[in-house]
Amino acid sequence: MLNDAAVGPQPMLGPNGIAPFTDKWRAYPLTGAVRGLRQITEEVVTRGHVRCVRHVPRRGPIPSDGYILLGAGSGGRALARLHHRQPVTVTYGQGTDAGSPFRFAVGGKYLLLVDGRVQPGIPGGTGASRAPPWPSPKKGTSCC
Repeated sequence: MLNDAAVGPQPMLGPNGIAPFTDKWRAYPLTGAVRGLRQITEEVVTRGHVRCVRHVPRRGPIPSDGYILLGAGSGGRALARLHHRQPVTVTYGQGTDAGSPFRFAVGGKYLLLVDGRVQPGIPGGTGASRAPPWPSPKKGTSCC
């Protein structure tokens, strides 16, 4: 579970959460996603298998042929039970008790739109979302 509304030094990941990160996050430092949390585990997954298990989040780009699973607390402990070369699949969906599915979602810690106009001063300034689509892992090799 991600908390993209985290302002300031709060982590993006919930204290017992697990979140996937694809190469669409580019070189975003995953240290910020778990800032202040304990029992961190990071799994680098490529071609559907665990390639690396670490207990500190990496810096730098995420492999283009896979993704990273990052967990903290009970989520970190669950990820720590995975081992090198173990097959991994990820499914995702809407995480709400709402009676009907959402047709859209917007997240950000800044006021993004006013009267349908993108507001100036948004860090990054590209207008592109940092929240990635969730692609299937691509063929190739990579390692921590």
